[in-house]
Formats: sequence, C-alpha cells, structure tokens
Amino acid sequence: MISRNVAVLLAGFLLSVMNSGASLTQPADPASDAKLRAISGMVDELKAAKAEEAAQVQTVSELDSLAVPKNKELKVYGDQIPALKVKYAALNADLAVQNAEATKHQGVANTHNASCGGTLSNAAVARCNGEVEQLNAWAERINNKKEELDRRTRELDTARDGIRARAKMLEDDLAQLEAGKKEGVQKLDQARIRITALTSRLGAMCTSVPTTPSIEEIKLKCGNVSFDGSSSTLGPCDTEKCKEYDQLRHGQ
Repeated sequence: MISRNVAVLLAGFLLSVMNSGASLTQPADPASDAKLRAISGMVDELKAAKAEEAAQVQTVSELDSLAVPKNKELKVYGDQIPALKVKYAALNADLAVQNAEATKHQGVANTHNASCGGTLSNAAVARCNGEVEQLNAWAERINNKKEELDRRTRELDTARDGIRARAKMLEDDLAQLEAGKKEGVQKLDQARIRITALTSRLGAMCTSVPTTPSIEEIKLKCGNVSFDGSSSTLGPCDTEKCKEYDQLRHGQ
C-alpha cells in the first residue's frame, strides 16, 4: 500500500512529466543560453554581411557591364579624330590657296581700275571691257570656291562638335559608373572584412568552422543549433560538438 506522501510525490512527478512533454531534462543553463544567443546573433550578422557581399558583387559586375559598350563607343569616336584632322588639314590647305587666289584677283583688279580710268581710246576701252569680263568670271570662280569651302567648313565643324558632345557624354557616364563601382568595391571590402571578423569569432566558439562557411555549415559545426529553423538537409546530431550543444540547450 502506498502512503499518502508517496502518492502525492508520484502524482507530482507524473504531472511534471506530462507538462514537460515527457522530457526529464532540466532547464538550460543561463550561461549556455547566452552563448547560444550570441552565436545566433553573430550568424544573423554574418548572413547580413554575406547578403551585402553578394549585392555589391552584383552591383560591381553590372557597372562593369554597363561600361563596356560605352568604352567601345568612346574608342570609335576617338578613332574618328585622326581622320577629322586630316580633313581639316586639307581644308586649311585649300583655304590658303583660295585666299592667295583672292589676293591675286584683288591685285589685278586694282591694276585694271588704275589703267582703265579717265578718257580712253577705243582700243583701251575694248581692252578694259575685256578685262572686266575676265575679272568678273575670275571673281565668280573664286566666290563659288569660297561657298564650297564654307560648306566643307560647316560640315567638318558639325562633325567635330558632334564627336565632342557625344564623347563628353560618354566620359561623364563612365565617370559616374566608375564612381559607383568605387563605392561598391568599398562596400564589398567592408562586407568581407565583417565576414572575416564574424567567422573568426564564430571559430573561437565552435569547432572547425570553414574560412568561408555557409549558414548551414555553421549550424552543423556549432552543434546543429536551429538559428532560424534548421534545414532538413542538416545531418543528424552525432558529432561530439553537436551533442555538446544539444546538452547545453536541454540541460542534460
């Protein structure tokens, strides 16, 4: 027959088992819980740092991709400059010939005006009239050539200005892309420094954490701890470290 005191103890024991889900373990040690929370917090920081690293790698890659066609186009415009200089040189040579021709025409016209003024003989009048026809035809050729040279000048200036404007736009775009890339590289470096620091701290608390661990590897190496819901791909808790953390979590 069981005494009342023993029956009360058994009832209390059974109630304790039922309330604990049939677990006979004791509450976790506060110090162990604090350690697990610290690991969980560091893993969250590491996940954020890895996400930032991936984001900045993508950003830098995208900026490099955007710069490629712009650099190619800028080179095309740069390659047009020598040909444009050749055309300007030819134009300047033709302008020099044109100016010399115009100067010569003016000299002949001045001589004509000086010799064909005043009272003239019939022969002189005929000669002067003939010179006028020659000077006018000559002047027309000079003026026509000037119009051609003016047109060539406008075309070359338009082409030059277009190249300069587009090249300036491309250079500004490339400078902006380079500034963005520089910022991305700086953020990437900061994220990697943070990853290294966090990995080092985790390595001091867990066993054999890889240099560049995945979150699942950290969970496994740190004792299969369910930081954010352990993946079903994690192996069973059969390593010494995993068992140690399992005991820490359940107070065994």
